Amino acid sequence: MIAVACTGVFLLAGSVWVFEEASHAVPQAEQHQVHRAIEADIDYRNARVLTPAAGARPPEAPFPTLVTAAEKTALKKLPPGAAHSERFTGFSTTIAITSFTVKGQLGLAEFSETTLMSRPKPLPEYGYATPQVAVLTKIHGAWMVDSIHFAPGSGMDGATCSPHRWAGDC
Repeated sequence: MIAVACTGVFLLAGSVWVFEEASHAVPQAEQHQVHRAIEADIDYRNARVLTPAAGARPPEAPFPTLVTAAEKTALKKLPPGAAHSERFTGFSTTIAITSFTVKGQLGLAEFSETTLMSRPKPLPEYGYATPQVAVLTKIHGAWMVDSIHFAPGSGMDGATCSPHRWAGDC
């Protein structure tokens, strides 16, 4: 169960987020919604790096629905797989939320993404695991992803890796 954590200060992309201590646990239904929203966002990003077979159409990635207007804009700017130097034909991703902190209508989820990317044979799968932070906003009772960034100290949060890039590009 994900519980609301203690007071903390988080620095994300030049913004300071302060979340106050709360004494109640986040309801199970909201925990699942937060997980689904983050997972759909990350799956869309990973699907965008898939490279179609010669002569085939690029794979269609379902666009996540639990995202704010700002996140929709950022996701629509992601380059297709053909823009990447490496070819990937498929992926599997697991999201593990380690904490979810709430203050009013804002939420901060710390999570780890573990992804395996399939490559054309005979190349082996490529995999990575990276800590990330999602900022969510509760709109009309639903938690919406507002942004996802690599976690401070993850090694991918510096100037060489923009927040909306696929982790394999860093």
